[in-house]
Amino acid sequence: MKTSFGVIAADDDRRIRNPGPGGHRPSLHFRPRGFTLIELLLVLGIVTALAAGIGMAFQGGDRSVALRSAQGTLVSLLTAARGQAALTGRNAAIAVQSDPRLPGYLQCVTVAVRDVGDSAWIPADDWLQFPTGVYVLPSTEPSGPLTAPGADWTGLRSSALSAATETVNSVTSLVLSFTPRGTVSGGGNIVLTTAERLPPGAGAPIRFLQPDAVRGVSVSSYGIVTLIDDRAGFP
Repeated sequence: MKTSFGVIAADDDRRIRNPGPGGHRPSLHFRPRGFTLIELLLVLGIVTALAAGIGMAFQGGDRSVALRSAQGTLVSLLTAARGQAALTGRNAAIAVQSDPRLPGYLQCVTVAVRDVGDSAWIPADDWLQFPTGVYVLPSTEPSGPLTAPGADWTGLRSSALSAATETVNSVTSLVLSFTPRGTVSGGGNIVLTTAERLPPGAGAPIRFLQPDAVRGVSVSSYGIVTLIDDRAGFP
């Protein structure tokens, strides 16, 4: 099934004006530091995910709730990346860690912006980790030690993410880049699923569990995001 649609605290900077010659009472002037676009969108995504999680808690297990929460976070990050591209006039991307040696492998994400006059990606915020047990499928179909015996992952991959890895602040990542006009190259899917961590020497850091337990999004070449809630929704 598809559905289409188009905690950071800010401290007040307070300043007390000295009394004037008339000995008037000091007055307080507040200069609040405004929220950034990314902060606002992430908070919106968290609120949406929490609301969805409460409803889903009565309909399924923790795995379903975690996938729904991660899906909401993913949408917020995509919206934030598209907004950053428009605001800065530079390409901006959502980046997924893809170095299997790191604990955030296919689970930690961020928004990054192209550096001025350089091809480097600069993170616009800290890395964010999806709920425990939820991961992003790579841009190629998982196979071998990454999959449970007998599981069929045919056709399931995050085709919207770059086939080749890129570096985001020295971290090897898969990216989906937006232009300042809000478009992407080709578009495709980003698939979320569950996995378990494997012990060292197992041949892979994680193993994807159930190909029928997936959620995610489809991103058109125009940058429009469509929610996908089950395997049948992925082309």
